[in-house]
Amino acid sequence: MSKPEIRSNEISIEIDRYVPKSSEKKERAILRNINLNIKRGENLGILGPSGCGKTTLLKIIAGLKTIEDCDTANTYFSINPDKEHRAAAQKREAFIFQESLLTCWQNGLNNVLLPIKISNKSKLDSKRKEAVKLFKETGLDVNEIYMQYPKTLSGGQARRLSFVQALINDPDILFLDEPFTGQDFVNKNRLINLLLRHDKTRDITIIFATHDIDDAIAISDRIIIMGPEGPSEDASSVIKAEKAVHRNADGTVRNHKDVKEGILAIDWFSLCRAKA
Repeated sequence: MSKPEIRSNEISIEIDRYVPKSSEKKERAILRNINLNIKRGENLGILGPSGCGKTTLLKIIAGLKTIEDCDTANTYFSINPDKEHRAAAQKREAFIFQESLLTCWQNGLNNVLLPIKISNKSKLDSKRKEAVKLFKETGLDVNEIYMQYPKTLSGGQARRLSFVQALINDPDILFLDEPFTGQDFVNKNRLINLLLRHDKTRDITIIFATHDIDDAIAISDRIIIMGPEGPSEDASSVIKAEKAVHRNADGTVRNHKDVKEGILAIDWFSLCRAKA
C-alpha cells in the first residue's frame, strides 16, 4: 500500500456504528452515524456530557481503538489516513490522556525527554533548553519539578508535565482528553494560551474532548456537540450539532457569546440528564 498524500483534509472518519467488545448489551452501539473531515491545522472540539462517547471517538481518530477492540459483527467504521499511514507520512502525534501516563521510575525531566530519546537523540541538548521554557510556560517550578518523580506530584502538576512531554516533540497532531482536569483558573489559562501560541506558530491540528463549553470555545475553530440520538438509556451517541468559532486577528474569540448561546439552545442540559 502506498504512502498517503495528506492534503487539505488531514483526517476523514466515518462511523456507521461502533460496538465495543466489552459491551454488556450485545449490538448496542456507543457511536452511530459519525461523519467527520478534520482539516490540517484545524482545532476540533468534541463537546458533550460525561459518558457520551467523546473519549471513544477521540481514541478511534487517534488510532488507539481499532477494529480489534470491537464487536466486529456489529461495528462498521473507516478512517483515512489511519494511524499507520499518518506515521508513514511522517506525522508526529501526541496524546494527553485523562490519567497521567508518566513513567514512575523517571524524574520530571527524563519523562519529558522520553519521546526525544526514542525519536531523535541528536536533539536532546536543544530540547533540554526548550523543556525549561515549557516548564515555566505551564507554571511548573523548574527547580522543584525537574528532578521529582511522578508519585510526588499533584494531579495538576502531573497533567502539566504531560503537556510539556507532548509539546516537546513538536507534534503535527495533538489529541487531548479532558485536558484541564485538576487545574486552577490561572494554570488552566496558562495551558490554553500555550496551546494557542503553539497552534499559531506551528499550525498543529488539535483534536480534544471536553464537557466544558467555555474550554471548547477557547481553543476550537469548530465544535461538534455529541449526545444521545433518542430518549432511551441505550441510545447511541451521535453528532447533534456543529458550531464554528471565529477569531480576531489577535486570536481572541469574536463570537463567544453567540456560540455558547447556540450550544445551550440545543437543550444541553437535557443531554447531560440523559447520560447522567
